[in-house]
Amino acid sequence: MSISGLVVHARSEKLAGVKTALEALEGVEIHAANEDGRLVVTVDQLVNNEAADTLFKIREVDGVIDAALVYNYFDEDTVKA
Repeated sequence: MSISGLVVHARSEKLAGVKTALEALEGVEIHAANEDGRLVVTVDQLVNNEAADTLFKIREVDGVIDAALVYNYFDEDTVKA
């Protein structure tokens, strides 16, 4: 299991579209957003590589200025072969 905490900065005029795009990504949850385009997001994936891939997908969303990894927890014991 991999749980990552991110801060995403989006263009304020594209915030609604960014939120919709992020919510469509598997394992992504938006916990807070403000009008100037800052969002607090978590990514919950089974494999750490998938969490990293999701971060890169978030950075590619139209309207996202940047996404920064703030926290990552990975527990290999919870991954079943």
